[in-house]
Parts: sequence; C-alpha cells; structure tokens
Amino acid sequence: MIADLGPTPLVVRGSESQLARAVDNLIRNAVESLAGNGEVVVKSARVDVQEPRAGYEIVPAGRYAMLSVSDDGCGIERRDLGQVFEPFFTKKRAQESSGSGLGLAIVHGVVKEHEGYIDVTSTPGVGTTISLYLPIVDGPERREHVPIAPRGDGRILIVDDEAIQLRTGRRVLSRLGYDVEIMDSGMRAFEVFRSAAGSGHHSPFDLVIIDMLLGEALDGLQIIEQIQRLFPAQKVIVASGHAPTEREALAVKRGLTWLTKPYGMDTLAQMVQQVLMDDGRHESAG
Repeated sequence: MIADLGPTPLVVRGSESQLARAVDNLIRNAVESLAGNGEVVVKSARVDVQEPRAGYEIVPAGRYAMLSVSDDGCGIERRDLGQVFEPFFTKKRAQESSGSGLGLAIVHGVVKEHEGYIDVTSTPGVGTTISLYLPIVDGPERREHVPIAPRGDGRILIVDDEAIQLRTGRRVLSRLGYDVEIMDSGMRAFEVFRSAAGSGHHSPFDLVIIDMLLGEALDGLQIIEQIQRLFPAQKVIVASGHAPTEREALAVKRGLTWLTKPYGMDTLAQMVQQVLMDDGRHESAG
C-alpha cells in the first residue's frame, strides 16, 4: 500500500472511530478487489471546489478534506456503479468474500452522517478510485460549535458479544450520568429479567441496548421478544452493523429503535435520550 498524504493536517469535525472504520473499510474493499499482486494507493488533499462537481453524486462548492483510496483491481462495470454502496452488493463470488457485505454501505453512512460526499470512478480490468469529501474546519475556534452530548439518568443494560463495544458504551453513557451494566450474553440478560419478573419486581432496566447478532442460538430480536413478554413496555435499542436487512425491517415494524454501527458518542447519547423520553412509537436511526 502506498500513502500519498497532503503536507498539512486536514481538520474535519466528526467521530474519530467512525471515520477510522470508514477508511479501514475502503482499504479492505480495495485489497479484496486485487487479483494476486496489485497496488492500493491512499491519498489526502485539501480541495477547494469552486463550482458544483458532478460525479457519483454532486459535490457542492466548498472547501473539503479529500481522501481517496485507489486500486488496480478488477474494476466495476458502469451499470453496477450505482449499487456499490447498497448493503450486501458484491461482485465477488461467495467464497472470495471475507466481509459482511456492509463495508461500503457503512462508508456511505459515515460520510453522510458527517455531511460529506462521495465520488467513484472505475474502469473494468483497470481499477477503482473512491474519494470522500468531508467539510474542512478552518481553525480551532470552530470547536465551540460542536454539539455537546445530552446528559441523562436511568438504568441501562448493554448486551453485546464484542468487548470493545461494551467498554465503550459503558464509558460513554456512565460519563453522561447513566447507571450502566454490561453483559456479553443475550441469554444471560434474559435470565436477569425472568428472575425480576418471577420475584414480582419491575423491570431491572429502563433501557436495553442489544446487539443484533450475539453468536448464540437466539439473536437480539428474539431475546427482546422474550423480555417484552415479561415486560411489554420495556424500551429497547437494537444495534448492529452486520444483521440482514429483513431483520432490521422487522425490528422497525415492531416499534423498536435500530441504531446502525458504527456510531459515535453524540449519536448514541442522543438516541438513548430520545428513546427514554419517548412514550410513542420509535423510529429507526442510522
């Protein structure tokens, strides 16, 4: 891999973890497109767009931090360019694909959450370049305008099979005033609720944030279904970056809130506050 980075730092406002995952997904996608030997080039530059620039989508006039990832792999047919950021779209055979099918869809979601734009150029048999345009921030004085994550209170249970998600979620929400417990098993979480119901107690948590795929016999939706049989008013956020789209649709149909990974501190905090305050039907997020 070759890095051709601009000579000066490019400052953008956003979530470091989300942006890092987007770039990682771009690089992984480029590497997977190579057949044997090949080259991946990562470039960054400050770009001043004087007039709207037409490409995969229109990039309005403005000042941007541009990051591009290029490969000399198989390329993309023109008829397929409009689908590359759709979940589970791939031109690789099943045995060749090592990802979840959501890599570029996550990139698109991250860029849009950061009010940015994407361009794609590709020639079959020659290679592909995907460029991200993120609004540039001039000077540290702009930091005062960064939204502050809302504080709150309440008992929250986070259920996820990824240790880093558990640690990050607990750290973020605890700092905002919430009483947070974590578990790496949906079945164990259900047992806590069943014990509370058997003792005639109220639900032990005001909110459950549960991962969709837990590596167990039951997925997140099935665990929540069991919990809500005991406590029908239990508030829930279902979080995932890998679950099949039909499960997302089912979650929303059931009135659950869907939070797409990766998510930043502000997104998580605002969604938690919204769900805890909402007595009506929840909407999906991400």
